[in-house]
Amino acid sequence: HVRMFDDTAEAQQQALGILGVNLIYASYYYFEDPKMLIDSLTDNMKANRIEIDCIDFQGPYFEDVDNQAKNIHLIRSWKTRAIMFKADGSVAVPADMLYKKNVLTIRGSFKPVTKLNVDMIEQGYKAFTLLDGVTNKNTVLIAEISLNDLHGKDANMSEKDIMERVKLLNTLGYNVMISDYTRYFSLRAYFRQYTQLQIGIVVGMVNIKQIFDEEYYRGMEGGILEAFGKLFPDNTRLFVYPEMNEKGEVNDLTTVSVPNNLRYLYRHLLDNGFITSIEASNPELFTIYSREILQQICRGQDEWKAVVPEAVASTIMELKLFGYRG
Repeated sequence: HVRMFDDTAEAQQQALGILGVNLIYASYYYFEDPKMLIDSLTDNMKANRIEIDCIDFQGPYFEDVDNQAKNIHLIRSWKTRAIMFKADGSVAVPADMLYKKNVLTIRGSFKPVTKLNVDMIEQGYKAFTLLDGVTNKNTVLIAEISLNDLHGKDANMSEKDIMERVKLLNTLGYNVMISDYTRYFSLRAYFRQYTQLQIGIVVGMVNIKQIFDEEYYRGMEGGILEAFGKLFPDNTRLFVYPEMNEKGEVNDLTTVSVPNNLRYLYRHLLDNGFITSIEASNPELFTIYSREILQQICRGQDEWKAVVPEAVASTIMELKLFGYRG
């Protein structure tokens, strides 16, 4: 599936013609190497004329091709910024999934997806459905994984690693998005290409501290004001999940400390509902940490099974994911 960015129909036809020739050539000469086939699709074409946001390999020679993994390569070969998978694991055309829909998303590593992640999603969804015009039928829920770290650099995740996380999220019935977006306003801009309805982003307290760190916007001419102007222009809200501090106390938006020069900006976002608190269903969830779960899985300990959904635990053991050797 291709999106055209040229301004005129003639230019779009030319770009599509180049793509078609490249596709025919690649089908003859690169069919044994799907990644090379993908890389060649924009040969002899200037950048930013088209976006290939979905590809599906079918037919002879492609029976063993992992379509999920090859779609991830679309991002790493600069053919698109994001790809999407439906809850059944099939590759989705973003326009089909997002068009005229309310969108609620949560970013995470999901390695593995835990009961804490699920509670964040469920509590965020509960708050999101209170907004005008948001119903189960016109809303799509998406778990998003960024290929970048907090500094915008490639986190060097392997395709196998990413696919394991996608598998577990699909097991729980979630749609999944893989992107190379770092800042939340870029994520919002991506969704806004397809829908003008409500957009909700579920975040944790650590993310709120991050977006109020002016260093996070180094290189942007307008700094934090430009970033917030791009994040909150219309029908976009952050739903903030609480955390437990070292003293065992629950921190939420009422306890956030921002630099003095930003305190009125923070107050503005609070008073106008751009950022909203959501509650945890169980305080015990605050003690769940993915890094500890991974260590327990690798060591052969069983404690981790109690803090992930049952279906996730079963899949990890069945497929021996994340180093499980039971």
